[in-house]
Amino acid sequence: KNRNRSNTKCPHCQSTTFEVVNDEPIGIDYELRYLRCKVCNTFLDVVYIDTTALLVRKIAEHLKINLDDKVFY
Repeated sequence: KNRNRSNTKCPHCQSTTFEVVNDEPIGIDYELRYLRCKVCNTFLDVVYIDTTALLVRKIAEHLKINLDDKVFY
């Protein structure tokens, strides 16, 4: 069930129903996930997928750096 516990409202139509949408915008080589109003499709915010951590791990692997024993703050 879709719940909006914070009672957030769409700035355009005042709806309280939202959805997360996956999309591949033109000019970007990766999928983007964003939050929008389910009623009027007004864009609200980007929901970042943890692609940065994946990329860092791939680079570290390529450079033969083990990140499992590292602590980052």
